[in-house]
Amino acid sequence: MILLIIIILLIASILVVLRFMSPTLSLWIKASNDYRNARGTKHFKLLQGIFTSLNKKKAEIINSITDLEVQIKRLDRRRMQELEVAASKFVIQKELTNVSGIGEILKKRIIQLCFKNTLNSLDNVEHIQGVGSEKALAIRLWVKDAIHRLPEVIQGDFQGKQKIMMKFEKSLNETTNQRSSLMQDLQKVEEVISKIDKEVRWLSLISTSTFRRALKGDIIAVSQVSQYMRGTFPEWEEIPKWLKIVKKIVNQT
Repeated sequence: MILLIIIILLIASILVVLRFMSPTLSLWIKASNDYRNARGTKHFKLLQGIFTSLNKKKAEIINSITDLEVQIKRLDRRRMQELEVAASKFVIQKELTNVSGIGEILKKRIIQLCFKNTLNSLDNVEHIQGVGSEKALAIRLWVKDAIHRLPEVIQGDFQGKQKIMMKFEKSLNETTNQRSSLMQDLQKVEEVISKIDKEVRWLSLISTSTFRRALKGDIIAVSQVSQYMRGTFPEWEEIPKWLKIVKKIVNQT
């Protein structure tokens, strides 16, 4: 008998609890369902995935730009090296006979046996037949002055320069244009990433609890939920321009 009374009291207590909890439970369930099915929630999940993809795309573009910059520097370096060789040959051909005691025959011998594409290679000119210590010293002094003037010579016009410039012009232009194009792509990606980040931050502020407060009549929550239900943009409006750009970029990925 006592056990039966205890069971009856327990059942009665549960029914009382359920009676008071029922509205709260129903409210929680409705708020959860409304949040899950809201346009803002769908946009939030979609933008999170796009945000990750765009940051990956951004990293790829930056890596490509870095590779192109390395190529440009390498091409510039190779072009300068060839210009320095051609300018050095030009200066030697034109001016070496200005050094006291150096005639055309000795100049040709020095170029053939001593010149190794740099003016500094003439520092070892002493072993050349017909070049004594005095001429070697005079040549070294001339080399020192010629090296100092070489950048100015390279800036001017000399034999072989045009050929070298044309040789590298196409590759440098193509690589530079590719870099410029990627820089524009990077700017577009960064702009939409910034926009998406702003949208995601706002959407993340809304949760199931916001919907529960709205159902309870909280004016601020009602306003937030109303805006959240429209999502990033309401279904009756055209897709925003920035979102069209996002779609285009993602499709290219």
